[in-house]
Amino acid sequence: MTTETQTETETVTRTGPPRLRVLVVDREKEIRDILLPWLFDEGFDCREAGDGQEAIDLLATGLRIDLVTSCLLMPNVDGYSLLLYVKKHHPRIPFVLVTAIHDAEVREHTLKNGADGYLLKPFTREEFVTFVRRALATSPKRASQHTGSR
Repeated sequence: MTTETQTETETVTRTGPPRLRVLVVDREKEIRDILLPWLFDEGFDCREAGDGQEAIDLLATGLRIDLVTSCLLMPNVDGYSLLLYVKKHHPRIPFVLVTAIHDAEVREHTLKNGADGYLLKPFTREEFVTFVRRALATSPKRASQHTGSR
């Protein structure tokens, strides 16, 4: 299978199985501009959204998403509301919160309500990529979700 991946600056054509696709949701474009290349360099296909509503709209298109990373504080639809939406409508997609909120109660609440991880900022590239890989590795098999997905 040949797949085409597009970033803002380049299109890359690859032969082989489709790459795992991560949706990065953060209100700060500067953060997305850091995280997306880290993931792309590690072999992931990436999409981005600036808030939870953009992410919901993207998920509603039927585009295959294998993991969502999201910050908590965003305009329109915040990260917690996005988590609840994903767990209700796409329960097999792992969801990792990436946040600067160092609050044990908030962390516990989000994990109890379906988050597959809670990564505190600041973090290194290695920590972030390891966190994403771990969430993907420990999530339920999503084979049925991939059937017919684009």
